[in-house]
Amino acid sequence: VRGHPRYYIATAKSGRANRRGTDELGLFKAGVSGTDRRWRNKRAYRGRRWSSYQSGRSTLNTSITNPLERLAQAAYQWNVRPLDAETDWAARRALLDWFATTLPGCSQAPATLLSDAFATTRGEGRAVCYVDGLLGSPRYAALLNATASHTVEFDDIFKDGGYHPGSSTIAAALAVVQDSQATREQLHRAIIGGYEVGCRIALAIQPSHYRFWHTSATVGTIEAAVST
Repeated sequence: VRGHPRYYIATAKSGRANRRGTDELGLFKAGVSGTDRRWRNKRAYRGRRWSSYQSGRSTLNTSITNPLERLAQAAYQWNVRPLDAETDWAARRALLDWFATTLPGCSQAPATLLSDAFATTRGEGRAVCYVDGLLGSPRYAALLNATASHTVEFDDIFKDGGYHPGSSTIAAALAVVQDSQATREQLHRAIIGGYEVGCRIALAIQPSHYRFWHTSATVGTIEAAVST
């Protein structure tokens, strides 16, 4: 659904993504298989640009050629770049969507089983674990909440990347924000940065990656790191 923040979190204002815009961070120069390249030509560039792409493009240091460094720079920019109303609303919708899919999974396995198995590892903290309704460390809350959010299989999906960005990104970002008592704006920026980096990586490695790996787990790990 193009209207939902499935593409890099932000809903596009106009137009379609092109190869130059999508590869702003240089991911597709790193070398991929012919199959991946043909797949991207058919599907990946049909996505829309994020809403603040034009305003943020000039802030990137184009002298950096390492893809990982470019990704880190792009993620950092979301801490300081202007956050327009449309992008902020897209982040809010992603957060609401995450809660809508997380809460039903809180009363089902495997989240309930993990809650019992990891009870002694809860730790101290102010992060909310929605599986049992108690406070604990961000690590504990993020693990159980992320598990619950993927249980009923209605969590958001980035189709062209073949994975679910919300489960790991929002669970990690929300747990850290709660524990550190950060602001709502900081939470939204964390979510946006995680989505943007994760979705770009997913585009670069699909579809061959999914033949051997579950992308929501592999790329999701990177997203969670970026968002926190």
